[in-house]
Amino acid sequence: AAWHFGRALRTAAIGDTTEFKIEEEAVSEDPSALGADPHALVKGMVVVRLYRMTRIRVVLLHALILLPRLLIAVVLTYVGIQWLGYTTSMSDLLLNAVALCFVLDIDELLYAILVPRRVQCLMDNLQQMPVKASRMTRISGLGGAHVYIKWILLVGIVLMIYFLSVVPFFEQLNQAMDLLCSGNTDFVYAKNAATGMINVAPTADSTDWHQSERIVLQLARPTIREAARSNGWEIDNEIVALATSDFIRAKVNPSAQDLTSAGFSAAAFRTVRGMETA
Repeated sequence: AAWHFGRALRTAAIGDTTEFKIEEEAVSEDPSALGADPHALVKGMVVVRLYRMTRIRVVLLHALILLPRLLIAVVLTYVGIQWLGYTTSMSDLLLNAVALCFVLDIDELLYAILVPRRVQCLMDNLQQMPVKASRMTRISGLGGAHVYIKWILLVGIVLMIYFLSVVPFFEQLNQAMDLLCSGNTDFVYAKNAATGMINVAPTADSTDWHQSERIVLQLARPTIREAARSNGWEIDNEIVALATSDFIRAKVNPSAQDLTSAGFSAAAFRTVRGMETA
């Protein structure tokens, strides 16, 4: 739109004054009735034509309308490509595309809300400015050459965006996934607070519960709902019994905030020794 607006300004007639003319055109559903029957039903339409503009007005239209629109289009194109290209899910892609369309239509919404009705009526009735054929069209004689050029540019821009923005972004995502999830992941580690050493142990291949896991399960006492078990989630009855048992397998120091601040308690130590011998 900005390109056609610029071509119209370049081909507009320049004069000492800006000249508008309001004319009435006769429109009939039966063109043969015009001029033949004076009583024929004729529809009239009021049009506004722009014949010439002053040079200063043309300069102002370039500076205040054409250049800002081109700048906004370029910035929105770049930001929109980055925004949509870094979207990973289809749902977010659709939402971001709709949001971008809303940004592009903000000027039309402001025009419909803030511009007075009289001005809108004048703009609606304003006839299009004649635009001369481009030099390429006159030389080649192909009136639709610009359509093919637009398609070629569109395909080229889409391919360039894909290879320069989308492909590198997803390569980085795949590399991040490989760093987090590839390689050997069947191990656990812990830092020894006393020595500062990292202790590593391979995870067991068996799905059976170890004694330490059973103790933690009984200490956590998670809520196991009967509805979940009845809907196909099979849970071992022994695990359910551990989660609901009152037998104490661990001693918790209520005054300690974490393991490093937990002090030695002789009573707790005797309780733990009693668990081992029980």
